[in-house]
Amino acid sequence: LSRTDSIKSPQQPVQIDVDVASGTIALLEELQKAVPQQFTSDELISEERNTRVTTGEVNEADMTRTDTYDTVLTQQIRRSTTNISAKTKTQQKKVGEFVTDISFQPYIPGVIIRWVATGLRPGLRHYMYFDDVDVNEHVAPAVLFNAKDSRDPIAALTTQRAPDIIWRNGSKGTALTANSSGGLAGHLHIPGGVFFSGERKVVLADISNLSQVSDTVSSATARFNCYNFSVETQDVVQTTRTPEFGSSVSSRILNTERDYTEEITVDVPENIEPTANGTPSGNTPPPSNTAPPGANTGGGGIGRPPLDNPCFDMPRTRRRDRSDAFFDQWDVIDFQCDGYTDPLAQTFLIGKTIFGNSPVGYLTSIDVFFSSKDPNMGVTVQLQETINSCPGPKVLPFSKVRLAPGSVNTSTDGSSATKINFTAPVSVEAGKEYCVVILPEGNSPDYKVWTAKAGQADKATNITMNQDWGQGTMFLSTNNRTWTEYL
Repeated sequence: LSRTDSIKSPQQPVQIDVDVASGTIALLEELQKAVPQQFTSDELISEERNTRVTTGEVNEADMTRTDTYDTVLTQQIRRSTTNISAKTKTQQKKVGEFVTDISFQPYIPGVIIRWVATGLRPGLRHYMYFDDVDVNEHVAPAVLFNAKDSRDPIAALTTQRAPDIIWRNGSKGTALTANSSGGLAGHLHIPGGVFFSGERKVVLADISNLSQVSDTVSSATARFNCYNFSVETQDVVQTTRTPEFGSSVSSRILNTERDYTEEITVDVPENIEPTANGTPSGNTPPPSNTAPPGANTGGGGIGRPPLDNPCFDMPRTRRRDRSDAFFDQWDVIDFQCDGYTDPLAQTFLIGKTIFGNSPVGYLTSIDVFFSSKDPNMGVTVQLQETINSCPGPKVLPFSKVRLAPGSVNTSTDGSSATKINFTAPVSVEAGKEYCVVILPEGNSPDYKVWTAKAGQADKATNITMNQDWGQGTMFLSTNNRTWTEYL
């Protein structure tokens, strides 16, 4: 046992003041004196224009006419002025702590020691001694039970897992008797302030008094180490004063009126006598009609570009069977492309709040329901990322699991699941879409999985399903690269 008691110093925390606001605000105030920091914008609300001709004169010498126009422009404008201001904001936070005193505590604090002894004589009562002191009044018997997994309790026992495996099974002072396998477990409640810190000897023996040590038949010993320190610390607090800029807007309505005069001079046209056909002299007849550009410029259009040549190393002929209850993978009839697999994928969406406030969570296993399997070849199940809601090439770390045929459970009504336990917890992000990919070895067509769609009847209950299981889509592929949605 290594224990350190942390105690806060009664003194006031060390204060660090950081002021970044005073200089900025002082600079803004000086700039306001020289050039006011404000912005003005105008918005036109209404406008009225009145124009009239005041005079008109013809100059016969050069055959021009000059007209004088008087225009009155009335406008209503909303003028908004934005002023920049600044104020201070103070924030205080703890940035650390430092040690002001360290002291050694001479005694072991009150603590529970969970212990297990093996190899004792079955059916024999034993007594416990701590630092050569009889502590049987502080010892309670216990039983071993692993509630977390199926491993043997002794094999799974660690210091960290001891509270979850060694369970108290009686009151303190109850007799300690070894079981038929020579095993014995218990809780030793060390009273605080009784035993000195350091290394202490723990003895479990079949004698009721240490003076009978020569008569010992069954015993076990161990060493218990304890170091007890007290550390006094003091906080370091930083206070930061920062500027906060703001703005205020003021508006007013302005009525403006502007009067201006404009003179416009134009040529006075001469009278032109008409010709015999009624067309003014000097004019030419309009051109004849022409076809629109590009019309009747030749037959034919741009043909379809040639299709890409198919990959010669890909399967050419395939058959896909489909039933109401499950999907039967494609059978390769003419297989010419080595190294390609025929996987099946099912996408799924991780809810944004499924892990609470954490953006990241972990998956430890999934269940797959198989209808049939290959008697000789296994199957691989893995998790992959998606791209635009379609299976992508990246496999999530620790998610690839290979199952032998003997580890695959099948059923005729989709009631038996095959649990795929990942080699380690697989990290996934909340709000992101992933997919489960099933890859039979050797493209075996004997592997079939159960799936469900709205409108079909449940094979186990014969009840028609009125909705899909969740947010996700099933995909098929012939090469684990190009995917087709299974509708």
